[in-house]
Amino acid sequence: MRGLSAAFGSDIDAPPGGRRALLMPAPGVQHTFGLSMVAEFFARAGGEVTGVMGPQAAWFEDKVKEVWVDLVGISAGSTTRLDSMLSCIAKVRRLSHNRAVAVMVGGPLFTTHPELVERLGADGVATDGQHAPALAERLLGRRIRGI
Repeated sequence: MRGLSAAFGSDIDAPPGGRRALLMPAPGVQHTFGLSMVAEFFARAGGEVTGVMGPQAAWFEDKVKEVWVDLVGISAGSTTRLDSMLSCIAKVRRLSHNRAVAVMVGGPLFTTHPELVERLGADGVATDGQHAPALAERLLGRRIRGI
C-alpha cells in the first residue's frame, strides 16, 4: 500500500459535499486488505468512507439503514457465495435511505467473470482500486439521472 502513495496513512479532511461510501467484503468473506486500499483511494479523491465493514451481515444492514451512503462497494474473490451476494445487493437497495444508492463490485472474481456484475444487480465493477473513485462518480451520475 505504501508503494502506491507516500501519503497513505496521513490525516485527510473530507471536503463538504463529498461522497460517502460503505465498503465491505461479500457476506462471509474475511479478507479486507484490498478494501482498505480502495478506502484510501476514495479518501484521496475527497470521499468519505464510513468504514471497511467486516463479514457480519447484520452490520451492513444496520449501516445502510442508519447512515446515508451514496455508494456501497462490495468485494468478492470467488463464486462460492454468489447467492449471498445477490441477496446482499438486493437488501442494500431495499434498506438504504438513498433510493439512488449505487452498488459497485470489485475483486478477483469480477476480473475473471465480468458477466456476474449484471447478474448480481450491481451498477458497475472496479477492476482496479485506484480507478474506483472515478468509476463511482460515473455510476452515481447515472443513478441520479435514472440511466
